[in-house]
Amino acid sequence: MEVLPVQNDKPSTVFIFGAGASYADGVPLQADILPQIIRDTDPQLKNSDTAKRLRKFLTEHFAQGEQAPSLEEVFGFIEFFIKNEISLSREWGVKELLEIKADFTKVVHYLISKNTKRSELFGEFWRKIARIDPEVGVITTNYDTLADEAFDSIYPECLIDYCLDFVNFRHPEAGVPFDWWIDPKKPTENFGYSKVTRLKLIKLHGSLNWKYCSCCGQIGLTPWQHEFNLKLDSFRSFMDTQVTECPFDGNRLSSLLQMPTHIKSNHNFIFSKLYDEASYLVGNAKQLGML
Repeated sequence: MEVLPVQNDKPSTVFIFGAGASYADGVPLQADILPQIIRDTDPQLKNSDTAKRLRKFLTEHFAQGEQAPSLEEVFGFIEFFIKNEISLSREWGVKELLEIKADFTKVVHYLISKNTKRSELFGEFWRKIARIDPEVGVITTNYDTLADEAFDSIYPECLIDYCLDFVNFRHPEAGVPFDWWIDPKKPTENFGYSKVTRLKLIKLHGSLNWKYCSCCGQIGLTPWQHEFNLKLDSFRSFMDTQVTECPFDGNRLSSLLQMPTHIKSNHNFIFSKLYDEASYLVGNAKQLGML
């Protein structure tokens, strides 16, 4: 085993991906999400209790059509009442608004995940990076896993560092078969390459393939498993299963997504760490690439 040197910690070039980077591969923009929920043409959006509750809330409190609010405005509205512990109405108290926020997160997860497929564009991006200069940093505000799943085009010459500590790094001590994953900050094989490059991929607002335990605060990485099933209200699908419970305390795992609001409140230490890491990368970069 070899210890990867402290390398690529201050890359001179940092790429920042926004929603447009995933749109070409079919992932919906934020502006497309609310209309999809209201139209309910998708079977799971039409029939699941989660989507029905959310649709009821949206149609009761927000205009539709040209006057429809943005996703940020809806979440900002919900966050205002929750943060100030104010009931919206007799029917919608703080408890109910917290439940609606959770429903919203599940529906957003579902809509983005069902359109997330393998991306040849990101595959080509990684291959060019590996050829020209692999010592770069990448920051993305997108939840989708297009960049993650295309990374195998340059693995194992390059390793992803999400800048987080995953339960996966402690398998089999975790007690469940989380997907094996290399911790690039610890001793690792060089796989026959003279140099293995650690490449930071900071997913600033969370990721569809991160499963969070709100009890112990740990995260499980489920690579190539990003779906959410609204009908079952679970990460489980009809054909196979994903990890749904924390291996340490049995608590139900949830999506780890920071929903879009105009004012971000990073009470969760994980997002605080990601913002700190992103600030460090940007502050030390000589050039930024915005996509």
